[in-house]
Amino acid sequence: MTRIPNRKSRIPAKLIIGLMSGTSLDGIDAVLLRVKGNGEATSFKQLAYVERPYPRGLKELILKNSQPETSSVDDIARLSMLLAELYADAVKRVARKAAIPFSRIDLIGSHGQTIRHLPKPVKMFGTDEQKQRFLPRCAGGAITAFLLTEPDVGSDPARMSSTATL
Repeated sequence: MTRIPNRKSRIPAKLIIGLMSGTSLDGIDAVLLRVKGNGEATSFKQLAYVERPYPRGLKELILKNSQPETSSVDDIARLSMLLAELYADAVKRVARKAAIPFSRIDLIGSHGQTIRHLPKPVKMFGTDEQKQRFLPRCAGGAITAFLLTEPDVGSDPARMSSTATL
């Protein structure tokens, strides 16, 4: 029998910051984790957590720009820049709280702020196969938000899967 070595000890720990701003539109949650190992041997420890509230009026501006009747390209461009600054501030705050210098951070993950879910790019630019496969499911409410880029690269949530390899 071949023994599989514990790869956890060979993979250095990573310092990862995760950012989340949800549909409540109240602010950004930031967490700093130390992640060790891989696969089933992955472990993590939370080093710091901060909440970065949105400034007054931002929620209303995001909501205004979530509707075609009231949105504007200028506002969306302003939101893009403002939100990037707020995410950067949340990163600084959580690293400072943990007393970890930025040079030691290995990865920052952020999904961004959803303004509006739009499955129409499939209708406009999708292949015939994508249209036949996804548009009926979108119309029926089975899929409410997704992004398609290329087939078989992980952006098809209905076909996503994960495996753990030891």
